[in-house]
Amino acid sequence: MRILLIELISTCKRFIVNAKLRFLGYNIHRTALIESNVVLDKVYPSSLIIGEFTLVARGSVILTHDHHKREVNGDPKRYRTVIGSNCFIGINAIILPGVKVGNNVIIGAGAIVKDDIPDNSIAAGSPARVVKQGIMTRPYGIVIDQL
Repeated sequence: MRILLIELISTCKRFIVNAKLRFLGYNIHRTALIESNVVLDKVYPSSLIIGEFTLVARGSVILTHDHHKREVNGDPKRYRTVIGSNCFIGINAIILPGVKVGNNVIIGAGAIVKDDIPDNSIAAGSPARVVKQGIMTRPYGIVIDQL
């Protein structure tokens, strides 16, 4: 009974957090899990896309713009940052503007992702590099098999 109550509270919290983020303009799938203390770029929220069953662990930072590269009119340059489905973004990872993280990807804790990461892979380090390919994940980035 206690476990069911915890599951119910957790589901309600996820629903409220995702609804708030979608209201603010983020393109986050309703099944994605965004833990506490995650920093999502507030300048261009519509440029951030997070797919279904993706988990973004606490302390992670996901950016969609760069103040140092300015356009002629003075507005910050805008990038589209995409995180696919069935991904896991580790604690304190940083996803830089314009990066595309494929489906079934695991990003290691503390990684700084500056380049695109292909589908079905694990990336770690600073800067993040692919350390393993050919994995398959379940929802929220749990590795189940190698292709």
